[in-house]
Parts: sequence; C-alpha cells; structure tokens
Amino acid sequence: MGDSRGLNSFIVSRGGHEAPAIILQPLSWVPMQENRKAVRYDIHVPMQICASQHQPPKFHVGQLRDISRTGILFHSEILFEIGTTLELAFCLPAEKERSSCVLARATVKTIRAWELPDEPSPLYGVAVTIERIDFAQPPTSSAA
Repeated sequence: MGDSRGLNSFIVSRGGHEAPAIILQPLSWVPMQENRKAVRYDIHVPMQICASQHQPPKFHVGQLRDISRTGILFHSEILFEIGTTLELAFCLPAEKERSSCVLARATVKTIRAWELPDEPSPLYGVAVTIERIDFAQPPTSSAA
C-alpha cells in the first residue's frame, strides 16, 4: 500500500509505534551552485551543537536552515573546520494537530563552511553530512 503523506514527511518509529509525520516544505532557492543529490527542506529551528572532540566537550548554539536525508545546513557564530565531527540536537515541529515535537540528535561531519556576508557580527554557514540521526518523541505527562 502507498503512503499518502508523500516524500515531504518524516515518519518516526519508536518502540514499534509510529509517531506523527513531520511535514516540511521544499527549499525554493539555494545561494550557491547546486551539488545536492537529495531534496532539501527549509526549516528554521534553534539547535545545540556539541564539538565533542574537545575535552571537556564544548557546546554552542546555532540555527538549522535546511535538512535532507543526507545533510544539514545551519548557521553558527563558530567557524568549524572541514572534517570536524559534531553532535547536533534540535526539535522538529510536529503536525498542526499535535502539540509535541520530535527530538532529533545527529552525528555529522563538516564538509563546507563560509562566512555569511552583510552580517553585523561574524556568522557562518556550515554544511554537514549526516553520519547518524536518531529521533525520539518527548514523553507526554498525564494528570493523575
């Protein structure tokens, strides 16, 4: 049987139970030459970045800009070197009918980084490939 949600939906499975689909809109433009093989989805949410190669690990904040099945683009005040492995954590919004989000944690590797023009303080675009990504539905509390 076909799935009527189409390719714009992420279906999250946890413990054999299907979580709500996450509907994302395709990205309409890309500011550089298109080298991507997978469809990107425009999504702007805050994220936490952990540079775990440091001891102790260093945590930073960033802004997710788009995502595909193979990669992520985000903005950061930190310039990461090419080849750096990072841990990203962010919350993908659920469908309008559901109030909860889907938590995502990804292990990624930096493939490109550049300074964004016309910013009041240094801000960088960072493109990464996804090495692993896990999804989890936050626990729901029930009133007693």
